[in-house]
Amino acid sequence: MNDTLEIAQQHIKKDLPKHDPASVKIEWAGKIFRLEGNQNNNVVLPIDIRYRALKNDDTPYKNITRTGTSMAMNYCPFCGEKFE
Repeated sequence: MNDTLEIAQQHIKKDLPKHDPASVKIEWAGKIFRLEGNQNNNVVLPIDIRYRALKNDDTPYKNITRTGTSMAMNYCPFCGEKFE
């Protein structure tokens, strides 16, 4: 997983316009801090959830409800290697 990020960082840095190299920060967007267990897999896949809730009379509310959750990965999504 870290190897994949390093390769992506190299390609992204090449394509950036003129910039201060010290200001560049490229990292996985969906990260977690684990209190127990494996500390190697700290990347999660965010899942967006959108739905229109129903009123008591089964008519839909005007606004759409937006919420979400995340799913931690047991395997690298790029190479399929199991996280230890």
